Amino acid sequence: PFDYKDVQYEVREDGIPVHAYSYDLGDWSVRAESFCNINVSPTVFIKLTIKNKGLWNTSDTLGMIVRTGHENIIHGMLDPDGYSTFNPNHRSWGIIPRTWKYENDILIDDKYSITFENDDKSKVYWQGEEKGLPWHRRGILKFDFNLSPGEECEITLALKKGEPEKFDYEEEKAKVMKFWEG
Repeated sequence: PFDYKDVQYEVREDGIPVHAYSYDLGDWSVRAESFCNINVSPTVFIKLTIKNKGLWNTSDTLGMIVRTGHENIIHGMLDPDGYSTFNPNHRSWGIIPRTWKYENDILIDDKYSITFENDDKSKVYWQGEEKGLPWHRRGILKFDFNLSPGEECEITLALKKGEPEKFDYEEEKAKVMKFWEG
């Protein structure tokens, strides 16, 4: 996992809740921008941008541990109001059941869905319940990429309660920006 102390957080000066964080890994960097739409049961949209900052081609894998569970366990907070100190110990996620299933390029569990799109410079796949793997290597949405110097790739995701739906990240972002700008 990323060392949360080295992550650069971006908050918009105008207060519009479209936030991002970035992390520099030397030859490559990753930036995650995210926002929620304004529906009663909101969808979370995320755009991952991975950039090769090096002088040579770079290939690597980025993974997202996917779990559904109680907020205080997932975030490592004992206080459910979220004001406790953040404890980024992902090992506590091992006690959360892995309920997600990968079907037709969509992740679903009994309540939620994750839909994703990627460009031709990346490959998205699910590493499920493969025997012999420790718990923290199971139930992971993985992103393989191979980038030339200066090249970047984008992967967009939509996380929502209910049935999965196709989406256009930039269109959804424009709707949210219009709402908040009045």
